[in-house]
Amino acid sequence: MAAPAGAPAGGEAAAPAGDMPYAGTTLRLVGANHPWQVAIEPMLADFEAATGIKVNFEAYGEDQLNQKLTTEFTAGGSDIDVFMQRPLQEARVMQMNGWYEDLANCVADPEYDFADFADGAVGTTTVNGVLTGIPIVTEQEVLYYRKDLLEAAGLAVPTTLDELKAAAEALTDKDNEMYGFVARG
Repeated sequence: MAAPAGAPAGGEAAAPAGDMPYAGTTLRLVGANHPWQVAIEPMLADFEAATGIKVNFEAYGEDQLNQKLTTEFTAGGSDIDVFMQRPLQEARVMQMNGWYEDLANCVADPEYDFADFADGAVGTTTVNGVLTGIPIVTEQEVLYYRKDLLEAAGLAVPTTLDELKAAAEALTDKDNEMYGFVARG
């Protein structure tokens, strides 16, 4: 999750009320259709009841999300308070355009145990020394292969991208609907 540069502490806020100093605040959270979004949405009512903060959550496909963020941030008038991002795909461009709020001060709060996050996950949301987001998901690429197909073709398990490409080409037989490589998206 990230916050855009110049993001307010939340939308319009009413006067603080007792143990709910943020009562009347509305946050606009823009995210992807994602398992995290599915998990968090049922919890929003409890969050709103505990804090008085109303959360307006918008969910989009990843490409539509990127287009929406780019369009709103480029226009300069966005009211997005918090957004999901794909740090490996968009973070560098967004940071270079000044579209992030540096979150270093937020995680320095002694009541927030940021040390719970793995260094590798934090590294993916840090661009040019600027903490651009709080990691909610970490992903690792995995290559599964069929040993029997490689052996039948007399191929070794690929260890480089060039070897993977060559093996994929050698294993592809379109007439028999056999493809040497498949991936998501």
